[in-house]
Amino acid sequence: MPLALGAQSARISFARELLDKRGRDEHRAFAIEGATLLDEAVRSGATVRELYVTAAGAAEPRVASLERSGVPTYLVADRTFAKISDVETPTGILAVVDLVPAPLDRMFAAPGLVLLVADLGDPGNLGTLLRAAEAFGAAGAIAGDLGVDPHHPKVVRAGMGAHFRLPVATGSPETVVAAARAAGAELVGLAAGGEDVGGLR
Repeated sequence: MPLALGAQSARISFARELLDKRGRDEHRAFAIEGATLLDEAVRSGATVRELYVTAAGAAEPRVASLERSGVPTYLVADRTFAKISDVETPTGILAVVDLVPAPLDRMFAAPGLVLLVADLGDPGNLGTLLRAAEAFGAAGAIAGDLGVDPHHPKVVRAGMGAHFRLPVATGSPETVVAAARAAGAELVGLAAGGEDVGGLR
């Protein structure tokens, strides 16, 4: 049986901290919500540290399976769950997963294209780009450190599991250029105000 938590529990405070980048960086963890993302995480071999569930969420087979395997599972009231959730209509399942960013110096070591998203501010767009990069077989993705955090809850939702299968790193312009040069990789940039690539020969 999941361990019941009150609204003032230290575990609830911890889960709330994961809503912010500072908390994610400090704890080296991020949160995912819903049975679908939880299934994606487990299938991809991600480390699920703990689960927070409502009474309805506790009935999901994947939750029961993870609890039996030893993953700490906490039962919280719907109102308390809303405090740790990032969505308007919470699913009743929140999992804390290890945050393991890909080393920037190894990002260009593998063959294939690497998606570099420089300082994108919209989390939904970044998640969609990560999902597309995975679908098209990219070797990895790098997010500029002045843009939205790639493990922001909205980015993770829009990524639909790409975070668990696509190496994702962050870096400043200087560190990305240095890593690319060290690996002998070519950087190609696109800009909305540039020349139409369809007209280039």
